[in-house]
Amino acid sequence: MTYDPGTLPGAQLSAYDPTTGKLTATRSFPAASELPINGNFTGYLLRPHWNADFSAMIAQGPVGPDGSASAGVTDPSGSYKPLTAAAPSGYASPAVKVPLAFNPLTGRLWYVNGVDAAGNTPLGSVDPQVGPTSDHPEATANHSAGFYYAAVNGASNVAFFAPDGFGPADANVFGSSMFLPSGTELGYVAADGRLEVQVGKEGTLNGTGAYLQVASSQPVGVPRLPVSKNSFVAFADTGPTQLYLCTIGASQVTAVPMLPTSTRVIQDVGLDPSGTQLAFVSTAGDVTSLYTVSLTGSHQVNKLGDIALTAGNTVHVLAWK
Repeated sequence: MTYDPGTLPGAQLSAYDPTTGKLTATRSFPAASELPINGNFTGYLLRPHWNADFSAMIAQGPVGPDGSASAGVTDPSGSYKPLTAAAPSGYASPAVKVPLAFNPLTGRLWYVNGVDAAGNTPLGSVDPQVGPTSDHPEATANHSAGFYYAAVNGASNVAFFAPDGFGPADANVFGSSMFLPSGTELGYVAADGRLEVQVGKEGTLNGTGAYLQVASSQPVGVPRLPVSKNSFVAFADTGPTQLYLCTIGASQVTAVPMLPTSTRVIQDVGLDPSGTQLAFVSTAGDVTSLYTVSLTGSHQVNKLGDIALTAGNTVHVLAWK
């Protein structure tokens, strides 16, 4: 499943057969809300904007006369469904609820519930199947004052969870952590072409522990996609032409390049359900193509086909189902 941001905040989803490369389905989400999506984020980070079957996308409702706004979802028809409870009556600031992400474990939609008197940005969640009666506050170990950007009609909220539902983490500070499977969190520091990582139980990393250095004669970039409890894919921030499979050992991290030498620029990457192949998108000139590569053996690369893009936009790999 790939995602073309198009004219934000609308979205065009396309499904491809991973065996034949044929386009099998498309689904569009019109610009039904004022919630922008940052097209520079990877598909790994953008995936929680949709529910499990891609039938609903997070959205923020229209701003009311008093400045309030609800959090909810939009469907492919462009219909907006408010999910959060109404603001309490009385003399108080208008409620501005900014949607963040679907929790992959519970399916609940999490949102930022305005900004309180202390400058904190409290969180809440709601069950999309039940609606406002299921709305309640949430707490997260990673939450702190100003952790999320909560601004009506200008929010850049992108949040992501661990596969077991731990989180959410703020993608706006994604340059420091990633959730790996099996309850593991990866912390990392990238500077001067070097990448150093530390691993630990979710929520326990604080940046003060020992870091392992990635052993590579070439800069590998930064972690982009979790693969297993001890491996991840990395590639460069700018003009990446190589994917590196990084494996965490006892004393260092090994980095193996997976692609032949090329000038093709990698746009994004996703993992297959078995954890043995990657789907990735790369561009040469004005042509963007979808490929797969094996995570094992000789890392065989297979081209599935070219992708037609909205002019001036990029494409993201959201999921391999």
